[in-house]
Amino acid sequence: MEGISIFGLKPRGASVLITVVALAIALVACGGDTQGASAAEVSALDANLSAQSAQIEALTSQVGNLQAELDEAQKMEADNIAELRAGIEDLREQDKMPVPFDDSELKSEVGELRGIIAKLEGRINSIEDEGMDADALGQELAALNSAIEDLRGRMESDDDERSDSEHIESLNAELSSVLMALTELQGSGAEQQIEDVVARLDWLENAVAPAYTRAYVEEAILRYNREGRQATLDFYNTSQSVNGDLYLFVLDEDYKIIVQPTIPANIGLDIRGPVGTDITGKNYGPEFVTVDSQGKWIDYVYLNPAANFTFERKHTWAVRHDNLIFASGWYERTVSLDSTPAEYSRALVHQAIARYDAIGKDTILSYYNSPASVHGPYYVFVVDSSDLRSVASGARPDLVGTIPDRIDPTGYNYSGDLASATREGGWISYVILNPDTGEQQRKHSWIALHDGLIFGSGWYESGAVSASKDNPPAFTRAMVEQAIARYESDGREATVAYYNSSESVDGQWYVFIGDESDIMIAHATVPENVGKHFNDVISPDGYPAGAQVAAAAKEGGAWTTYTYLNTVSRNAETKHSWVTRHNGMIFGSGWYEEGPPKSDAAAYTQSLVQRAINLYEDLGREGTLEYYNSPGSADGPWYAFVLEDREGDLYTVANSNRPDLVGTTRERIDANGYNYGEALAAITEEGGGEWVNYLFTHPQTREDAPKHSWVVRRGNLLFGAGWYDGINE
Repeated sequence: MEGISIFGLKPRGASVLITVVALAIALVACGGDTQGASAAEVSALDANLSAQSAQIEALTSQVGNLQAELDEAQKMEADNIAELRAGIEDLREQDKMPVPFDDSELKSEVGELRGIIAKLEGRINSIEDEGMDADALGQELAALNSAIEDLRGRMESDDDERSDSEHIESLNAELSSVLMALTELQGSGAEQQIEDVVARLDWLENAVAPAYTRAYVEEAILRYNREGRQATLDFYNTSQSVNGDLYLFVLDEDYKIIVQPTIPANIGLDIRGPVGTDITGKNYGPEFVTVDSQGKWIDYVYLNPAANFTFERKHTWAVRHDNLIFASGWYERTVSLDSTPAEYSRALVHQAIARYDAIGKDTILSYYNSPASVHGPYYVFVVDSSDLRSVASGARPDLVGTIPDRIDPTGYNYSGDLASATREGGWISYVILNPDTGEQQRKHSWIALHDGLIFGSGWYESGAVSASKDNPPAFTRAMVEQAIARYESDGREATVAYYNSSESVDGQWYVFIGDESDIMIAHATVPENVGKHFNDVISPDGYPAGAQVAAAAKEGGAWTTYTYLNTVSRNAETKHSWVTRHNGMIFGSGWYEEGPPKSDAAAYTQSLVQRAINLYEDLGREGTLEYYNSPGSADGPWYAFVLEDREGDLYTVANSNRPDLVGTTRERIDANGYNYGEALAAITEEGGGEWVNYLFTHPQTREDAPKHSWVVRRGNLLFGAGWYDGINE
């Protein structure tokens, strides 16, 4: 309570003010000059000062008395409050409230009381919001006071004398005090005083919660005795049994959860396992083993279903009955969490699964696909367990909807680890881009299987992990991911400028970038490509490399193999590139290999066929046939051809050596009478390809010559190439 004040000053301050005012009056009365005053005037002035001095002494004495009385009153008030709080704390320790709550109507009243308190606290917490109506808040507090009065009346109407009525009386007195404090704060904006009122409300609720929690568990045991095991478990596994943040959970003889209506995903899990370790790392599960029929309080941090499954301090009352453990608890809304990265990551997965069950699949996946779900290096990712397709990742939206190959920069394929996720959960480790630092770092992720989805979250070890050029695929992917990270951190303009500079080139590795319209905007090794559409970026040997790359690029990334200029060797070589689309733009990089020389005719022939298949798989049928029907696709006597199997009839659909055959079918019997058409038609996709030897028109001599063709089937298309005996390169 505030002390007596004068114009907002404490009594001691008021006495000083009075003295100063009196002196000022005296100076004014003197006119500021005493030299010309008469003796009579001086005498009158002295008398006036003497009288004022006497008044000041009397007033000072009165103020001193008032101050003493105030100090004594404040001391008595402090003693009374301390005695009241000590009494209620004593009651909480002694647990003298379960008996009255056997009455169902009375329990309903207490439940309403807890609901009003929770609602009121939320209103007080928002008192600083613009437009907050303190009068309305006061009315809600008055309603809480009325609810306690009704509860007290019900208890006093009982024939038995019960100490609980005294407990409620104490609560009522404390609440009245809070109401008075709130009235004094109306429109004041005094933040500290508001916090004090909220703290008193917290204390008030905490005084009620333990008794009500114990009564809730006792009621469940009574229901169990009355209705039997199965009916009781069925009831408490429904949302009907949940009252705000109060719900029952039950452990069976093996300490496995058999009732938990708010997080059904936990049913069947052993409380002594990972589910029994909280976000701070406390392993509270084994404490339930020591619970007996007398009951026990167990404290830990857990998800509050009434607060969107946020982590709060929970106080759980557990009782062993008929070899089952019945438990329920109440939450403190103010709690400081000191968690390790590992426990925090695991807790995020547990929270995500709980929210999934409570809110629904579509809503929760939408949330975990939003930036709001990302907290620095921590975020939840969700994967479809059937095909490992990414379905949620707020930190990597470019992966959503794709099936990444999940080979990290060290070459480790962690797809198998991910696929092995279980309901109980477990840890996997791999190297991946940390979106918070933009570096490749080792990550340890906790993953758990639930409803056909894999939920995961993890933490990163400090320090970057560099990919080795000895592992070209890993190094290439790391180059692309680093470019995307630079784009996200430095912006588009700076990123494009960097990857157009020689500084960005590392031997044969460089990053190329295309805009949303597939126009090349960064290419450090062939700057004349900048400004070209990818369809116009052609390999020195005429191969449509740019068109293939643009067609292959997709969100999540993909590998594509084609022929392009190696600016180190200055030769057209086979290039393996990792390309991805991010924000509609193309990011890619790759490495080269010379491939087999023409002197190794068989290997070179097979590489030509594979190149044609690569183009077909990335660019599609139309673009592939267009290229292989063009004269530019032939390299002297080397060319690829494509046949289409139309129910056993083979039609030529691409052949730059014999354009007259395109669109036709015929008997393929050579000059020696060999029906090589039957041999071609018999090739299967499962076989992986076959060699077929026959006589065919030599592209240079235009005469029949022995040809050795390698042919591979893809669906109803046959891709082939070959070499001739006595070939002239």
